[in-house]
Amino acid sequence: MRRFLLTVGYCGTNLRGVQKQVDEGVSGKACSVHGLLENALVHLRPANHPELYISSRTDAGVHALCNTLHVDLKRSPYQPPFEPEYITIGVNRFFQKTKTDIRVHRTVHVPPTFHARFDASGRTYLYRLAVIKPEADLSQCQSLSFDALIPIGELHRCYLVKSPFDVEKVREACRTLQGSHDFATFAGKIGSGVDTKRNLSQITVTQGRPLLDPAFEPLYDNLQFLDIIVKSRSFLYRQVRRTVGVLVALGQGRISFDDFHRMLSTPSRDSWPSRAVTAPAAGLYLVNVHYPPEALCFPYPDFSAVESWEGDKELIFITKQSLVKSSPKGIRIVVESKKIFHKMSSLAQQLEAKRTNLRHTQTQVTTPDGQSKIEDIRSDGTHVVRMLAPLSPGFVVDTKPDLRYSPILTKLILGSQDVAHDLDLLHKNKVTHILNVATGVINLFEGWFTYKTKEAYDTPTCQIINIFDECCEFIHDAIMSGGCVLVHCNAGVSRAASIVIAYLMKHYGMNYDEAYRFVKSKRSFIRPNVGFVEQLKEYEAKLSK
Repeated sequence: MRRFLLTVGYCGTNLRGVQKQVDEGVSGKACSVHGLLENALVHLRPANHPELYISSRTDAGVHALCNTLHVDLKRSPYQPPFEPEYITIGVNRFFQKTKTDIRVHRTVHVPPTFHARFDASGRTYLYRLAVIKPEADLSQCQSLSFDALIPIGELHRCYLVKSPFDVEKVREACRTLQGSHDFATFAGKIGSGVDTKRNLSQITVTQGRPLLDPAFEPLYDNLQFLDIIVKSRSFLYRQVRRTVGVLVALGQGRISFDDFHRMLSTPSRDSWPSRAVTAPAAGLYLVNVHYPPEALCFPYPDFSAVESWEGDKELIFITKQSLVKSSPKGIRIVVESKKIFHKMSSLAQQLEAKRTNLRHTQTQVTTPDGQSKIEDIRSDGTHVVRMLAPLSPGFVVDTKPDLRYSPILTKLILGSQDVAHDLDLLHKNKVTHILNVATGVINLFEGWFTYKTKEAYDTPTCQIINIFDECCEFIHDAIMSGGCVLVHCNAGVSRAASIVIAYLMKHYGMNYDEAYRFVKSKRSFIRPNVGFVEQLKEYEAKLSK
């Protein structure tokens, strides 16, 4: 089980706020941010039902540039734990298909003690005002409606305010509001016993700007944009919108400073002036949720890659740093060691045992210089070798050092032979395991890293499909043990890329096209040869059975 922090943004116009609605479970159609995110996470097929804890509950119509939530997700047995990138891509793909105005911007693996709401040290809100200039052309407006002045790009994105509007009077009121006060008058309907004291660490009014270039929209000439920025550790229900409503009423002269000071000196809903109205939701944006760095740091080594043990027996894992006992009662560090023990033999050992019982007949061998031959071992033990016509070299010719490395997942890196021979790069990326599918490339740091070598040639006739399962299990075991894997061939373009694509297909349920596009987005110059592409599609069909 892993805990993840998701940073999300959304356009709140067509959403019913953050909080999950009672009728969502009855109708089956989600309409809240909570309900829609929950549906998206369910489509990732976790072993548990995702329970979301969202840091800030914005109202219907309120937008978010950055809201946060945490969720615990568990994979089914024998599957690797969820990776942050997989969650981000999968959830956004769901929202794209369902045409939902929500996007996940970032997913981070966090400690199991982290809480998105209670660990937040502050929240920042922005309220956008569009003040009609005194010299604006009102000829197209009706007596009580100014909708004709709203640029279409600003529809449901700001609060249109009439002139006259005294900005300096609003700034003076903001200076009064800053600091610790009892904001009972500024709160919406709240239950009895709620502490209404809050500390506004920032409330300022600054010059704003339109969302689109005014050169394309003449209506912007009629408007002056103002940004009201408010920051505090927490807020009362509708506090920001009601505060903005008071500031607007003050700037327009509908209430006096005496009315304003009475709201602070006599904190009560009865002190709310009748000529002030709560500002609409459309102009409000949750800009950021702040966390102290220590809340996101693991206080102990991260063993979450090892899934929780459901049985009564005790499992023992020995990592590079320490011996760990995992049981239903918890995890504790016992003693340091540099070995890795497994309760069961690896898949590679099982394959090797079966291989010794196979009867070999003919093998086609291609050497690094492009020569190809057939080795025929007959039943009487006679060994016959037949040379074939020379082929092109069985690798991408490397003319200069290529130190470009591409993190595909948090603990899976794709690169060239030069990356595998650069100790500083390997240490920088905390590599623990190296999968070598190149030809003629030695494992330079034996004893420093856990190696696996499966030589393959970059020719369409090479049956790379025969090593997919073994390579995938090596990557899987390494990640499950908390390690980081570098997969390399000579150039990191065809063979190693094919292995990584096969891994995503097998362990992340992607089809070939999805896995290829995902790896291509991380390493733009990959190019599996035509034979490998055919074999990857054959592997996809095999996995789907």
